[in-house]
Amino acid sequence: MKILRHQRAFQAAFTMAELALCIAVVAIAMVAIIGVLPLGLNVQKQNREDTIINQDAQILLDALKTAAVSGAPLTNEFRSALVLADRLYRFSNRADSLTNFVDYVAVENRWGRSFWRGPWYTQEIGGLSGDPDRPPLLDGHLFLNALLMPRVDFLNGRFVTNVVFAQMRPISGPLAEQPESLKRRTKEDSARRFDTLFRYIVSAELSPANPLSPDLQYGQEFERLRNLTNGLYELRLTFQWPVTAQVSDVHVAGKQPSVGPNRRTFRTTLAGRIDTKTILNGNNDPIVAEVPGQNAARVPLREFKPLSFVRTQPL
Repeated sequence: MKILRHQRAFQAAFTMAELALCIAVVAIAMVAIIGVLPLGLNVQKQNREDTIINQDAQILLDALKTAAVSGAPLTNEFRSALVLADRLYRFSNRADSLTNFVDYVAVENRWGRSFWRGPWYTQEIGGLSGDPDRPPLLDGHLFLNALLMPRVDFLNGRFVTNVVFAQMRPISGPLAEQPESLKRRTKEDSARRFDTLFRYIVSAELSPANPLSPDLQYGQEFERLRNLTNGLYELRLTFQWPVTAQVSDVHVAGKQPSVGPNRRTFRTTLAGRIDTKTILNGNNDPIVAEVPGQNAARVPLREFKPLSFVRTQPL
């Protein structure tokens, strides 16, 4: 059959106006998708940080409950705090892995601020240098016992308020952000990667448990509860993240890095006693053994010894 020329015109494709309309519809959809994409990425980032904080908090709480004791057989025969500290460090290896994720830990009170940096917080990988104001964090025992400094303490004949905080990297982060993985990279790449790692600030407050009610009558029940509360402490870990800007003079009292708006607090109770270590002076009198090195806050050498309670029949 012969097709007429004027009938073929009705078989043509989309017109330019129709194509322009389609492109406009697709463009509007793409603008909406691109606008929502950053929001989705930000939610994913926040969920990842929340997961890290929850997991790291559990790790730190478990470590503070179980790994704060060195197990060293100690006596009061030492005359040097350095020798005593070495004795403690030699027997404390259960929590040494935690120091790989600590940039620094600081204790501040009316005497000043004591500051210890982690083993990986050096200039080679983007951290601060190990100058005399930043003595190294020797082991996990020193880190855990710094976090277990009482909020209100009696040091050098005075009551002082201790402010304890540490800047840390994720303990439960991906393998690519572990210290050993960063070490395998070139110096320039390690410094760049180290600077971009997620960091948070954890503050620790240790205080005695609530005292007994004055309405409680003296007797066997009172004595039982008194013995329990005398060795009972409340530990509160406050996490703030992310660290947005570091400062080079963290060792100066009152200086803290800038952190984001996120904040979460975890609480637990610890049953035990705080054992302050002593050494003998020239007159063979016991004195408090302070952490050796740059220790402006006069932080003593201590151990938190957990207690266990059992129910027995009355005599």
